[in-house]
Amino acid sequence: MRQRAWLVLSGLLMALYATYAIWGAFAKRLGTPVPIKLGDVGEFWLFFLSIGTFTTHVIMAERQRLRERGDANRD
Repeated sequence: MRQRAWLVLSGLLMALYATYAIWGAFAKRLGTPVPIKLGDVGEFWLFFLSIGTFTTHVIMAERQRLRERGDANRD
């Protein structure tokens, strides 16, 4: 369950980043300001955290898979 939470969090952060990027592109094309301005550093951190949480999920899932495989090999 804890592993799935990392994957869901990663998906939410990536969706937030994609929404912000698309929203910013449309706002720029229409000449309207974006209500929430993250800036370059904010965008970087949002993207970095989404990749970091996904990596955490992959590592935890691999450890769990190896643990289960090790238990099965003992029989």
